[in-house]
Amino acid sequence: MKKHLLFCTFLALLGWCVCPQAWANGTEVNGIYYLFSGTTATVTYPGASVPTSASEAYSGGDLVVPSTVSYGGTTFTVTKVGEGAFKYAVLNSLTFSEGLVTVDGSSFNNAKITTSLTFPSTVTTLSGSGDNGANSTIPTIYIGSPERGSSLTAINGSFMYAAAVTNVYLYGTTPPSSMGAYAFSQNPTFHVLETAALAYANVSWLKDGWSRTRKIQADIEAPYTYSDLTTAISTYEETMNW
Repeated sequence: MKKHLLFCTFLALLGWCVCPQAWANGTEVNGIYYLFSGTTATVTYPGASVPTSASEAYSGGDLVVPSTVSYGGTTFTVTKVGEGAFKYAVLNSLTFSEGLVTVDGSSFNNAKITTSLTFPSTVTTLSGSGDNGANSTIPTIYIGSPERGSSLTAINGSFMYAAAVTNVYLYGTTPPSSMGAYAFSQNPTFHVLETAALAYANVSWLKDGWSRTRKIQADIEAPYTYSDLTTAISTYEETMNW
């Protein structure tokens, strides 16, 4: 009996050492909490359960979630924002680095982000189960960047439902294939590339769940590419008769 108890205690201690992802509140690395699985990491909330007030959530100035995080001799790629991760967060800005792919539901409910929320070009899916972003205040959201574009393919469900969002910048040359009928219910302005104006004019989700036409403004200049540079040089040389 004693040997059995000692063996069980050994296994429990072993599990504690090698399974940080099993902790209810994740593992803290440089002020951000993660759940680890294989070689990937999911950003999660601080504390033992989903926050119910700002005192239990992330708070501070400008928070940048890195592309990778190292723990226990292993480097993990940050690929997901987990359920409830930034619920009730109070931040000046929140930026996710390249490598993030998906955002789970309810991850931004009741969040107060003073300036901007930035998703990288690698994010493909923004999910809205549980009215993700409900009652939050996030004036500006960037999805992608002028230099890298955007891989976003879907804004699901009711992402940013009842959220005070004023401007959303979409840097993809191709519009997301779908957007939930009640996503971005406060009807912000979607800023898109000038070269993508026609594509956005014909999207299937142009009207929302209240039959309002979503406001799309093609006012982002297309990024200056290497091809543009070589064309400009060639034109200049021809003009100078070189």
